Amino acid sequence: MKNTKNKVHTMLIDFVVSLIGCFIFSYAYYGFLMPNEIATGGVGGISSALTSSFGFKMGLLLFCINTPLLILAFIFLGKKFTFNTTLVIVETSFMLDYVSPLLPRYTGQQLLGTIFGSFLLGLGIAIIFTRGFTTGGTDIIGRLLQLKFPSMSIGKLMMLTDFFIICLSSYIYTFGDGPNNAVESAMYGLICTFIYTKTIDTLLAGTDQKKAIYIMSDKKQQIIECLMESLNRGLTTFHVTKVYSQKESEMIMCIIKSNEITKVKSIIKKCDSSAFLMILNAEDVIGGQFQITDSIK
Repeated sequence: MKNTKNKVHTMLIDFVVSLIGCFIFSYAYYGFLMPNEIATGGVGGISSALTSSFGFKMGLLLFCINTPLLILAFIFLGKKFTFNTTLVIVETSFMLDYVSPLLPRYTGQQLLGTIFGSFLLGLGIAIIFTRGFTTGGTDIIGRLLQLKFPSMSIGKLMMLTDFFIICLSSYIYTFGDGPNNAVESAMYGLICTFIYTKTIDTLLAGTDQKKAIYIMSDKKQQIIECLMESLNRGLTTFHVTKVYSQKESEMIMCIIKSNEITKVKSIIKKCDSSAFLMILNAEDVIGGQFQITDSIK
């Protein structure tokens, strides 16, 4: 009964927090980026360009473009990832079509629109990431491409995808009657990408977005099984001695991304609420699932 209540409580928090993140994410596009024709990456960028130039409903368009990606995610990436991503996409689509239009739009200086829109975009995404969710789009594409090109990191694949979409979006904007030409839209889009990614990095406490976690628990095996199932990442254990009690024990170590911290804490708490957990910054992570180029910026 207690576990059921905790699960419902966690799901409710996930829903509310993701809803807040989706609201900020959607208003960044509707209130700042789309009216100033800023060519951003991702499905949001292509949806924004098509909406601005041809008058589509951005939320509906965002959902339609993501639908085939969600089907592929369900087949190759699993049910849980697909469910969480679908929740965020549905919430974002609703906010874009029914909530954001009730709020004012900024059509003043394009640079100011880019800066504030980019910051809000990064803030919204960071809030969504804190619950272990994703915004879909290039995140799905990056994960799917990594299955085909395992030697390349998801970050690099997403960056290449975003660059292609920025170029495409900037061209689509030329069909509208807005203030930018293709080159200006792309240039503002690159500024936007820099600002919102730095905002996400800062809010998630770490520019490299890698963390080393150390766990001590009497339910070690249960925690290992849950973490390996949820994170799909290797773990390391090593023997330690508790100085005060002189008891032999084992410590679990794992490298994770910053947006997985909340998820890991939740998993450990469910397995053992009295477990000892330490989280440290891991600025240079080389080898394994983290490629050498990931640690060089």
